[in-house]
Amino acid sequence: MTNYADLFKAISSGLSFPAAIPLPPVKRPPRSGTKLFNEIRSGDDLPSRFLTGELATFNSSTDGWTATFADEILPSEVIVSANERTITIQESIGGQCTIHLFYPARGSWKDLAQPISTTTPGALIRALGSTLSGRFNVHLVPWEEVWPSVATIPDGFMFDLYLPVPVAKLMDLFQLHRRLAQENILPCTLSGQLRFHGSVVSFLEGKNGPEFEKVAELDVRNIFELGTPFFQQAQREVAPGGSAAWTLRRTHYVYHAFSHYRCLPYLLRELLKGGLIGAAPGSSWEEGFPHAPEYEAWVIPSPLMNFGWDNLARNVGENRRRLTLLPWEPEVALEASTGWISETHSKGLITDAEIASKKYLE
Repeated sequence: MTNYADLFKAISSGLSFPAAIPLPPVKRPPRSGTKLFNEIRSGDDLPSRFLTGELATFNSSTDGWTATFADEILPSEVIVSANERTITIQESIGGQCTIHLFYPARGSWKDLAQPISTTTPGALIRALGSTLSGRFNVHLVPWEEVWPSVATIPDGFMFDLYLPVPVAKLMDLFQLHRRLAQENILPCTLSGQLRFHGSVVSFLEGKNGPEFEKVAELDVRNIFELGTPFFQQAQREVAPGGSAAWTLRRTHYVYHAFSHYRCLPYLLRELLKGGLIGAAPGSSWEEGFPHAPEYEAWVIPSPLMNFGWDNLARNVGENRRRLTLLPWEPEVALEASTGWISETHSKGLITDAEIASKKYLE
């Protein structure tokens, strides 16, 4: 049996593909509220943003106060109301209630403003999925509500995004991150990196056209689209039930982004503008990057890795015509969060990847 982990290391080191390339971080610190909930008298005492919206309205009365937060892209509404005893937080997306919480009015925003490990509401994933999956080539992974994930106040639950990217698009993605860092486009902080990875694509026989059932054509298509080597030539594999597929084990870069869910529609919009993600494929699609199912972005509540990327990827990767799988987690030599890697060095890593790609294509 082929040891793909060792083969991956051999390919990466032999052709000098950088294991990880940090991207410019996007910093969007919010205005934080500091007063106790029962001492708030105006919108200036509240955070500038909360969960999935910016501060939109504030009303006070002798009984307490109510504030609403809204977003210009996401169909969301957050209502925060307080009386002398309790504060109530209710979030809805697309008319679906996603969060309903209560806190003592003696507390403050400062008490809440820390990372926490909690359960991601399934309604949040379903609401975002119905809103975004119809517009972009993206899949929001179903999430069991008993599994913990990361959330912070004021920006709420966090996600990891994974998107296969060809070598020819690495600099476009780097430039996009730099623009996002310089311009006020995203509502939340975003970090990201490019990671040299591997994946498996199985083209189901009889459902993808004759060009996907020829070894040479599949191999050339992979090299042309991604600019990186494959582990082995395409092979015909037969399942126990008799169905067959032509399977390609390939290497490529994966864009790994980490942010809050409110940032997701903004990030996807910019990726779509830059030709780095496709529109929703529907019943038919244009083959190749970024439209085909094997270039679908996966969005997962953070942190998924504690629960086994292998199994979840196998369960959610199935498509009507083909199946995709990110089967292992290669070692990452550099992390985007280290901070000491300069932009010049990051560009140099991208150049190294392009040189390695051209060397492979020669």
